Amino acid sequence: MVTVILVEPQNSGNIGAVARAMNNFGFGNLILVNPKADHLNKEALDRSCHAKNVLKEAKVEKKLDFIKDFELSIATTGVIGTNYNILRTSISSVDIAKRLKESKKKNVAFIFGREDHGLKNEELELTDIVVTIPTNKENPALNLSHAVSIVSYEASKVFQKDDIISHFTEPTGKEKEVLDKTINDALNNLEFTTDTKRNTAYKALKRVILKAAPSKRELIALIGLFKKVK
Repeated sequence: MVTVILVEPQNSGNIGAVARAMNNFGFGNLILVNPKADHLNKEALDRSCHAKNVLKEAKVEKKLDFIKDFELSIATTGVIGTNYNILRTSISSVDIAKRLKESKKKNVAFIFGREDHGLKNEELELTDIVVTIPTNKENPALNLSHAVSIVSYEASKVFQKDDIISHFTEPTGKEKEVLDKTINDALNNLEFTTDTKRNTAYKALKRVILKAAPSKRELIALIGLFKKVK
């Protein structure tokens, strides 16, 4: 189970957008710590789009000390420390899924700080891991909901089993053999100055097609196309 924790969020619209981002990736547990804005006002609800239930079921806490109830707590920061700043020694957001798989923890919290200055050192000290999202150094600050979107996406690789493209059928080995034959037959119907050029064209076509990882239907369509080359 994944829980998103916002520490002292300052903008109702941002809270609503966070709820939407969480819901986009299948997460619904939201905790607000000492919020400075109303998470149930019209702006928040409008920004949440189809995730209004995330806001309505959100919990409100006064302090972050409840974090100890989670098996794994992961804080986010845009301020990366040096080798001498252990609290802000972070991993990249792209490594979140790997760390979650390695830890095998089921009850995980992601903690996000204030829109204007993030999490304080004493808050980071309560957490297990610190994560930063790689951004352009000239413009490193992300909107709160954007940060939640990125982290939620990485976490969804582990916690969400539904694959939106799983209904696409992959071609069988036999169908790939048929494709190979139809490519060869099509090239035999074309004129090449040398066998080397003909073989190069064959290898390039086959490599490009298979590198694109076509679905079963796409591959069958290509077979039909090559059969028309006369």
